[in-house]
Amino acid sequence: MNENIQKYVKAVRDNFFPESKIFTDEEALAEDLSEKNILAYGTLQGNSWLSKYSDNFPFAVMTNEIIADKRYPGNDLKFISALPNPENPDNALVVYTAQRAEDILNINNVFHGPTDYILFRDEEDIITEGNYQKTEQGWIFPTSE
Repeated sequence: MNENIQKYVKAVRDNFFPESKIFTDEEALAEDLSEKNILAYGTLQGNSWLSKYSDNFPFAVMTNEIIADKRYPGNDLKFISALPNPENPDNALVVYTAQRAEDILNINNVFHGPTDYILFRDEEDIITEGNYQKTEQGWIFPTSE
């Protein structure tokens, strides 16, 4: 995990979840997290735990676009998504990701909720947000009629 992201995650934890344990991505891969609610920070390429489960996510983060309910081109995009924990859907996972690792810093400055996902550049540039369609096969972006 990027050292700056580690410092940022520690500050978030200390402010909001002081009793929570922080795992690096490598430590998370070695742990059974099925009974945990997880906040995961990092890029899908740079965080090996997120990378392991990225095929299960209904979104994709590429160098020059984020694919969500449609393709969103750009190279400074950030995405926050609430999903079921891939190790146990009875528990939660919140993914804080971006195209570049440095864009993870201060990602919590954007109000995220009560929607399931939000795509943005910064606090003043919200591109889209909404809720997933919850199906037995997984959470997906709603289809337009």
